[in-house]
Amino acid sequence: MEFAIKFDFKASNNEAEYKALVLGMKMAQDAGASYLLAYSDSQLIVKQVNREYEAKEDSMAQYLQQIEELKINFRSFQLQQIPREETIKQIL
Repeated sequence: MEFAIKFDFKASNNEAEYKALVLGMKMAQDAGASYLLAYSDSQLIVKQVNREYEAKEDSMAQYLQQIEELKINFRSFQLQQIPREETIKQIL
């Protein structure tokens, strides 16, 4: 499933990445998905979600908690990093 979203508020790149991931996970859950493979070009987000990095900022830790709560709704959840160039190709 592919989708595009537009945020009508100011957010950092990391906040936007987290919000998009949370929204995508909710949409996949609503669609009845059991297995979810998501991609992000944000090394920080991918490593925080995969527990390789700690979320030090409170706002990032809150998003991470939301993702942990959403993960239990899937038999399998993976978040993989892709090069930023791949993201740009998808947009064009």
